[in-house]
Amino acid sequence: MYTSKEILESFMPKWLSLDKFTLTKIEKEKRVWINSDVFPHQLYYYFVENNVPPEWYTLDQLIFKWYSRETTISDLPIRDNFFWLKIKTRRWLIKGTNKELWTKISVVEKWTKNTKELSFFLKSEKDSWWMSNAQLSRVTWLKMNTISKQYMNTTSDYAKDKENWWKLYKWVSKRWYINKEFTWEILCLDEKHIKNKVYTWLSNAGLNKLLAWIPWIKANKIIRKLKKHIKKYNRDKVKEVAVDMSNWMEKIAREVFRNAKIVTDRFHVRKLFNEIVWSVKTKIKVKLSRYITKMSKKKKYKAKRYDNGETILEITTRAHYQIRRNKKDWNSNQKRRWKIMKKLQCFKWIVAIYEMSMEIYEIYEQKITKEEATKLMKNWIKKARRYRRIPELLHLADSIENRLDTITNYFISRHSNWFGEWLNSRIWRIVYDNRWFKNDDYMIFRFIKALW
Repeated sequence: MYTSKEILESFMPKWLSLDKFTLTKIEKEKRVWINSDVFPHQLYYYFVENNVPPEWYTLDQLIFKWYSRETTISDLPIRDNFFWLKIKTRRWLIKGTNKELWTKISVVEKWTKNTKELSFFLKSEKDSWWMSNAQLSRVTWLKMNTISKQYMNTTSDYAKDKENWWKLYKWVSKRWYINKEFTWEILCLDEKHIKNKVYTWLSNAGLNKLLAWIPWIKANKIIRKLKKHIKKYNRDKVKEVAVDMSNWMEKIAREVFRNAKIVTDRFHVRKLFNEIVWSVKTKIKVKLSRYITKMSKKKKYKAKRYDNGETILEITTRAHYQIRRNKKDWNSNQKRRWKIMKKLQCFKWIVAIYEMSMEIYEIYEQKITKEEATKLMKNWIKKARRYRRIPELLHLADSIENRLDTITNYFISRHSNWFGEWLNSRIWRIVYDNRWFKNDDYMIFRFIKALW
């Protein structure tokens, strides 16, 4: 059987030995408010140092003077209880002198009230950024603002050396974050808008790492910097670069990585269809709402309900979300709604656009060669040009025709820019988690640390 002392030591910090300290009291406080959540208990463990002299001294050489002021330290929570340690140490006088001795508690992280175990846990989670401030707050029961400030000002690599932190990560300079060890074959190129600024970034598609972070979008300047800081030998190794449908990004990829084939990502082709559907649906909804308000002013207007129990305005609103999905993923209500939309004249353009987008989707899903995909895409462009009353669809057909070579490069190795879009969403989460950054250097440090 285990004694109470052994059980207590099993979950207490190692430095808090019960041979040196005595547990005098345990207190519980109910209703702890943290970030608008109510938690059951707040635990306080009170410890007092035993009558054990410091090293190199005996009790005969010392005189006990008084207890020092109580030190409060936060530790990792225990069973949904916020956990505090309250410790009193002894102060001694050396006989024959006025010198004082006391036990220094060096287990607390500098400028914080956390134990080193808790600080290490918070630092490791913030470095990797798999847990947000809100999630860490629920686990440790510290305030989100406290967690964020402690990391920025005390525990992070940025806090240790605010001027030269970028040297730890093998970047070229403080302004141009370009990795010196640049040896990847498949890359993603994209941009991100943060605080009214546009940043261009480069990453590898396999190992989820950020390789370059450049605070501009001017193609010529970016080309010059990338050529200067990345060796030609490493640039020639790159086989494939995934980009979106912007011309300046394609220009950067062609100029810097001359041996690589450029792939226009399928996600952005699909995104253009969603934008067209949104614009057409908005026009239809505006016309319908104007018509209904006009009719309601003249006489009592009662909206007709169709077989699925929805009015025409409700069908217009709810159809937008199902049009973004494949027909195979629709439920029974969505299938019924689609049958009604096919019968109604006002929805004929939305139906046509959706059918055309499904044809593109089926082409992408087929395991075919680049030549076969080119033939199918050309047939699709001819078919799309028949819809002369939909200018958005004609514009999309022109865009696909202009980038036909880079779009069909996808069918060679079937690599997409999924990692780039995932990285964009993760960057946005980091920005939101820190409630927008006031310090640009610290913002870039957080991106690099989380995506390194």
